[in-house]
Amino acid sequence: MYKNLVIMFLFITISFCQSATFVNADEIAPPAPEKQDLILPAGTPLELVLVEEIYSQRNAVGDEILFLLKEDLVLMGQTYLVKNTPVFGRITKAKAGKSWGRSGSLEIEVFSIAPPYGMPISLAEEFGKTQGSKAGKTILGIAAFGILWGGAIKGKKITIPAGKEVTMFTSIEGKIANIPLDEMRQMTDEWIRNKIIDNFLSFTWKNKCTVEQAITKMNYTVEPENIEITPIEDYRYRIDVALDSQHAIFIFRPFDEVHDGGTGFKPLKAENELAEKVMKSVK
Repeated sequence: MYKNLVIMFLFITISFCQSATFVNADEIAPPAPEKQDLILPAGTPLELVLVEEIYSQRNAVGDEILFLLKEDLVLMGQTYLVKNTPVFGRITKAKAGKSWGRSGSLEIEVFSIAPPYGMPISLAEEFGKTQGSKAGKTILGIAAFGILWGGAIKGKKITIPAGKEVTMFTSIEGKIANIPLDEMRQMTDEWIRNKIIDNFLSFTWKNKCTVEQAITKMNYTVEPENIEITPIEDYRYRIDVALDSQHAIFIFRPFDEVHDGGTGFKPLKAENELAEKVMKSVK
């Protein structure tokens, strides 16, 4: 009986060892820890660039205003935000300049940085301001814009050109996804490309016809992947639209708000004959 017990013990031991040799090391290794989100501290200064012209005679309350981050935001050797990260604002006051010296005024709230790879982060014009105490508001009249406080210049129409810079501060801590730098840039570039294409195809004048509708009326089908976008000066872009074997070429300023009267086709200009045909339909 003792001999049988020894044989059984040896058999169990050998069987266990044999089965253990077939265990994949990856199956027993602990899972790789997930990268933790980056925490952008409150009070972090952000250098922003206004990418559209704002005009007191044209812009209206509620218009969305777009800023882009001027340069990569690097803290302690870590890139938190990449150049051209979008920052959103809106017009909260717009008063056209009138005759007899009556002044115009503009007021804009810059309220959120919105990286495509992270959560929106609220902003303030000065570090330490909190929600409810003018947080997220800056007047187009602060020194950074070179205009009088309050945005009013007596007897003049106010124009803030594209390219103006302003410094804002994060008002609270913000979480940003910890992802590779090249992926951050790709996501940001794709966001801007999609924004430009959407604005281009939906461009209309006096709500008559959009660019996309005009192209469709000409029996073409426009595909976003067949639109080539090349940046040029003054935050304008060359838009090359492939339509079958032809190309319609435009110069477009995609972020400007368009309202009836006063601006003509300033944001969109035809550069060749096919583009002119599209424009005639839009008119």
